[in-house]
Amino acid sequence: MLNFSVHKTSLLFFITILLCACQKENPEQGDLNTQEFVQNPGDGGGFFEETADLSNPKESCISEAEAKRLDDAVEKNIHDLKQSGVISEAISRAPVKFSWPLRKANGLRDPGYYTITNYVDHNPNGPDRLTDYRCGKRTYDTPSYNHSGTDIALFPFQWDKMDRNHVHVIAGAPGHIVYKQSNRYDKNCTWNGQGANGIIIRHSDGSRSTYWHLKKNSTTSKGVGSYVKRGEFLGIVGSSGISTNPHLHFEIKNSSGKIIDPYGGNCNRSNGSTSYWANQKPYVDTGLNALKTHSAKPIFRDCPQKAIRNEQNVFNKGALVYLVGYFRHQVRGRNSYWKVIQPNGTVFWSWTYRPGTEGQPNFSNAWWRSQNIRLPSNARAGTWRFQINHMGKTSTHRFTVR
Repeated sequence: MLNFSVHKTSLLFFITILLCACQKENPEQGDLNTQEFVQNPGDGGGFFEETADLSNPKESCISEAEAKRLDDAVEKNIHDLKQSGVISEAISRAPVKFSWPLRKANGLRDPGYYTITNYVDHNPNGPDRLTDYRCGKRTYDTPSYNHSGTDIALFPFQWDKMDRNHVHVIAGAPGHIVYKQSNRYDKNCTWNGQGANGIIIRHSDGSRSTYWHLKKNSTTSKGVGSYVKRGEFLGIVGSSGISTNPHLHFEIKNSSGKIIDPYGGNCNRSNGSTSYWANQKPYVDTGLNALKTHSAKPIFRDCPQKAIRNEQNVFNKGALVYLVGYFRHQVRGRNSYWKVIQPNGTVFWSWTYRPGTEGQPNFSNAWWRSQNIRLPSNARAGTWRFQINHMGKTSTHRFTVR
């Protein structure tokens, strides 16, 4: 589930993006301790801070009643599919490996689109005693629930991404659909126990993968009993169910119904160092999600209102241009190198962004940072390039000066 609230200072918009609970990094994991508030972000920026909204009660991403209803429905469907010969009684001994369950649509040109906000909680001694697979605390619990999946949020401009169908949920492994729900409301902003849209797939080894919080009426036309291939479209990321922002809750259970954490690590109590990913992403998955030009800083608003993006790609000579980079898993010391290049190929402006040196936390799930430049009155007309080199990769955004 996801919580979203806005705080402002004279230079900063705070954006709270939370999947249920307060998170802090384990100092042993790269010394990534988060701090509660940021006081001096320099020219401007904002972040999704891991801070609980105490005005709302903590809830599980899937309520106990919903979980029982799901289990009963899935067991009945599997029984019926076995009886009809669609699903075999025999299961493979070879464990299924999963691919990443999201894919950006062709219309989304940003270099990134997601941020992992919560992992499976392996500490049974709750509440508020948290252990993820790497022995950190990037997860949550409640008095009666340990987070049982991986939460993957959209960033930036998550409501726009949802409305424009920019991020597809896809099958992490081949199998048969054993549950499907698609007609529930998908712009929730509260934790009131409502049901979600989602799909559950049974795989050859008897395991099941759950894809939760999907957008209303976005799911595949295939029904229960249909076979889906690895990477096949299942739906669109949404905010149905116990959720306050568009995100995917991805969950795996083995053939006995026990939770599998697909991330192999020292503190994984379900499968230890054995990874169930075909290609496991790093614990700190630092990356540049987007770089854009704006007429003013973006304004992020409370759920479910869309951000006022102030995005602009055509500027007059002499105009003020806001350059904004949007980062996931920002870490102190992982610098980025910004430049603006004129139509003739010469560098007009350059700057090094050094996270953690301006009052930011050592780690943040998602962060945006802005700088502005004043174009000269005699600026060269034509196509300009805004580039950011981050983690050895260069991304480019083009804008026009006239």
